[in-house]
Amino acid sequence: SMLAPVGGVSHVRVVHPLVAIGSEPGIAVQLGDAAPAAGTDPEVPRIFVLHRPILTGEGGLAVVRRLIAEGWVVVTEFDDHPDFLRDNAPGDDQFAFAGVHAVQTSTERLAQVLRARNPEVRVFPNAMSALPEPRNFADPGALTLFFGALNRAQDWVPLMPSINAAARAAGERLRFEVVHDQAFFDALQTPHKRFTPTCDYDRYLELLGGCEISLMPLRDNEFNRAKSDLKFIEAGACRVAALAAPVVYGGTIEDGRTGLLFADAAELHDRLLRLVAMPDLARALGDAARAYVAGERMLAYQVADRIAWYRDLWRRRNELTSALVLRLAGIRPPGGA
Repeated sequence: SMLAPVGGVSHVRVVHPLVAIGSEPGIAVQLGDAAPAAGTDPEVPRIFVLHRPILTGEGGLAVVRRLIAEGWVVVTEFDDHPDFLRDNAPGDDQFAFAGVHAVQTSTERLAQVLRARNPEVRVFPNAMSALPEPRNFADPGALTLFFGALNRAQDWVPLMPSINAAARAAGERLRFEVVHDQAFFDALQTPHKRFTPTCDYDRYLELLGGCEISLMPLRDNEFNRAKSDLKFIEAGACRVAALAAPVVYGGTIEDGRTGLLFADAAELHDRLLRLVAMPDLARALGDAARAYVAGERMLAYQVADRIAWYRDLWRRRNELTSALVLRLAGIRPPGGA
């Protein structure tokens, strides 16, 4: 079960991985907002993945009880630091992590946070299901900077004066493509900009793929440090040069080869103008990032590991249920085993 698709999170973490798994013979996948029938054969392995669930109080406990009673191994999929999200902070009435058999996430740093609530955590880094055909670098006289992200105002506001200074210096040679963030668009002091409201994931990748630079600001704080490098992976797949903060992205981007990192607003200004003045550099960064994604971060490379983990969880289901019972009194293993 998953949230309504917003900002591509559902696609990257749930839809694409499960579709890939479902391409294996003998594996059936269903996506939706309710549990399918568990089937009549209790020996057929069955895994139920809850995408970013909010399971609080008696209602949350009832969901977990029902799924376990129906014979499911229950896995929570989560890819943000829960302590900073409403309804997911630790508490006696929070069952999204302690009340399930296992948790899957996107980064090792986030896994360390989640293991305090459930020791059975597996990291599957965000990955691309396909490499879009390159469509950028068609106009040698101008580069377009892409910005499309949710809840990034605290990250970009301190940088906006430098962005506007670069826009004034570059003039019509620097254009902007903004998705979702109306405030970011309105703050840009340039006529060379275009805005698209929150859109579906395919449209998001299409807009990204028509740009040459992707801006990825992240301030250094505990919440951001638990984020993944997804924006870089998406940009690299589309051959777009990354201009990124070192928080999170510094662990993946090779500065000067697969992207450019900026430590502060002044460095952002200088590196942005450097890319505008040297479009061949931007193209080289985009090519190198695309090669990295193709070689290291394709979803196809994870399918066997994901299936093996799910099968292992099923094999250990009685052990995992016993551990779950020890965490939460009142949750019984199926059949009373």
